[in-house]
Amino acid sequence: RVELTEAGRIIANEASAAFMALRGSFARASAVEQGSLRVSALPTFAATWLVPRLGAFRALQPDIRISVDVSPEVRDLTIGDCDVA
Repeated sequence: RVELTEAGRIIANEASAAFMALRGSFARASAVEQGSLRVSALPTFAATWLVPRLGAFRALQPDIRISVDVSPEVRDLTIGDCDVA
């Protein structure tokens, strides 16, 4: 049986966080290259404020592809699933 030491746990946690940050950076950079914007919003905000304004945004920025993730959970932007929340 193999177990991490306390120092190993600290390094593993820090390394995992660093790799997650890198993954998010690559995902965001890729989205910029592709001209897309991934938005995460809480349902109430999406329904009452965001969605009614998307048409005007698309009229001003027709080359940007927008995807909206509506979720009751706040997304972690460091993971790279969304560009803005």
